[in-house]
Amino acid sequence: MSVGQNRGRLGLAVVVVLTGALAAPVATAGTAGATAPVSAAGTMRDLGTLGDGTYSVGRAVNDRGQVAGFGSTADGSDHAFLWSEADGMRDLGTLGGPTSLGQAVNDQGQVAGYGNTTNGPLHAFLWSETDGMRDLGTLGGQFSEATGVNSHGQVTGDSTTGGNRTERAFLWSEADGMRDLGTLGGPTSFGQAVNGQGQVAGYSDTTDGTNHAFLWSASDGMQDLGTLGGSFSLAVAVDERGQVAGYGDTADGSTHAFLWSEADGMRDLGALGGGTSSGQGVNEQGEVTGFATLATWDNHAFLWSASDGMRDLGTLSGGTTSLGQGINGQGQVAGSSDTAAGSTHAFLWTPEPPAATKNDA
Repeated sequence: MSVGQNRGRLGLAVVVVLTGALAAPVATAGTAGATAPVSAAGTMRDLGTLGDGTYSVGRAVNDRGQVAGFGSTADGSDHAFLWSEADGMRDLGTLGGPTSLGQAVNDQGQVAGYGNTTNGPLHAFLWSETDGMRDLGTLGGQFSEATGVNSHGQVTGDSTTGGNRTERAFLWSEADGMRDLGTLGGPTSFGQAVNGQGQVAGYSDTTDGTNHAFLWSASDGMQDLGTLGGSFSLAVAVDERGQVAGYGDTADGSTHAFLWSEADGMRDLGALGGGTSSGQGVNEQGEVTGFATLATWDNHAFLWSASDGMRDLGTLSGGTTSLGQGINGQGQVAGSSDTAAGSTHAFLWTPEPPAATKNDA
């Protein structure tokens, strides 16, 4: 991915999500007569919008059930938000410019993302209740974005380097500032998520110019996670056990979600009947969320587990498209769905308690 393409993500995010294909891989034809996907038992809650805004997008959820994302405000600007059961959807403000996008949240309620500064360039930020929205700077270039934050307040993302010649994955900490994590041999790399051990998942150009998923650690550097048999793979999430979720192409050219572990390597998670899927979040139980095309070509959020496979989370009432983006330890999924009115709203999906738990209540 070139510097110019990546820098356009802020402007494209809203346009693309309203079509129901945020970060979606290219769809392949569904299988004629495909079996309908199995639905997961749970409730999808509409989180609303920022006041009189028209849409919202959920990007991450922590173990307290707080959801981070972004949405439009009354004046049409996009602002980062933090939603909670107690306080609803809270506008986190900006870095001085018109726009901010929340991308990740840790269990302390710190939100990482990126937005325009007063002078215009996009910079990574870390928001907290005590300090507000803090500009994390860059690796020497004009642009940076934050996409992940762990329980220690370490942040990952990507930034342009001096001269804006390329983009590199970074790991930021209070003690060390922004650290360039290098590449897999090519010019660019992109950090996407970081766990409590400081392991970073993301993707990088290799020497032959293709993108491969990676897992970086301070001790081992950047490890190439390979592919599903095709040419590319992108890591999007990592859990506390070092399991990585993402997506890549298979030998037949389809794009499928994967779950990678040190023991088992990269596992193809299949699809929901339309041939295409994308992993976006993973929890410590190895449950993966993301989105997949149905035989109807619509994207639906999914929940995958080793025991139950890939299950359809459905949409908000009256909608046709939904995207799973993040998952917490309780199996709650944050994402976005279109509504009966045709707008896009953030959601929080909560699994139905097991039968034994319900009977004990």
